[in-house]
Amino acid sequence: RDLLDEALSHLSSAGIPTLVLPVDHDTGPDGRCPLAVRLHTPTGPVVYDVQVRAEVTPSVAALVMAPPDDHSLLVVTRHVSETVAEQWRRRGVQFADTAGNMYLRRDGLLLDVRGRRGPTRRPAEGGKSLRTFQPRGLAVVFTLLCHPETAGASYRELSRLSRSSLGSVQAVMAELTSLGH
Repeated sequence: RDLLDEALSHLSSAGIPTLVLPVDHDTGPDGRCPLAVRLHTPTGPVVYDVQVRAEVTPSVAALVMAPPDDHSLLVVTRHVSETVAEQWRRRGVQFADTAGNMYLRRDGLLLDVRGRRGPTRRPAEGGKSLRTFQPRGLAVVFTLLCHPETAGASYRELSRLSRSSLGSVQAVMAELTSLGH
């Protein structure tokens, strides 16, 4: 929901007020909770079904299809690269991202914002890659994902369960905390 709110705030600052609508049913066919949003455009209100995706790669973007003319879909994501944006523009897929890039095209409306950079990733300290994404670090992350109850366990216990050194567990937990996880 934070990702959606951040992307919609860019629409609001572009002069398109938005309202997230309650939906009639709990889950969609893919098991996700469906979302809908009403945009108040200069040509009148428009309701979009919203598909929220944390990350979009070019291969994932190829799978997103524009719906038939009588049905509107808005894809919301963290950042749409120019490659993906161009692919979606050609195919009529409408989108908004948290960086402020957006493409909305309806009768009497064209909103096309390009070139906004996505979130910058903090470089690893000293030019080294983060330990979290090294093999032993990934073992710690995998343990946390498979057994969420271990998030409150001692580092020694996490070390034993992940078969990683105590130093790796300490570094991974510090990095995950500093990255906001």
